[in-house]
Amino acid sequence: MSDKTDKLIEEYISGILDIKIKYRERELSLEGNNLSKDTILQMLKIRKDLFDDLMNMIKGQPIERIIISRFLYHLTWLEVGERLCLEESTARKKYYQFRKIVNEIFKKI
Repeated sequence: MSDKTDKLIEEYISGILDIKIKYRERELSLEGNNLSKDTILQMLKIRKDLFDDLMNMIKGQPIERIIISRFLYHLTWLEVGERLCLEESTARKKYYQFRKIVNEIFKKI
């Protein structure tokens, strides 16, 4: 089951968040608006910065490979487990722990 947090993670991992930022910047510059005062653009950049920090914190850990396998390569939980030599349930539990942290962080902004 996919929820808002899964969508946020997938947008970051797949590069869609970067595309949204670039598109918004281009849209605003074509309209002649001030980029620094646009709240939508600022929220997108904050989201990207937070995900950059989170991904740096988990670099090299199994959860990083779980997230990349799941959201970049679109593997099923069974395939993620097999690829990383983990039980499917273990991979899922590690992801849900990470997702809980992401939820807590993004509730604050």
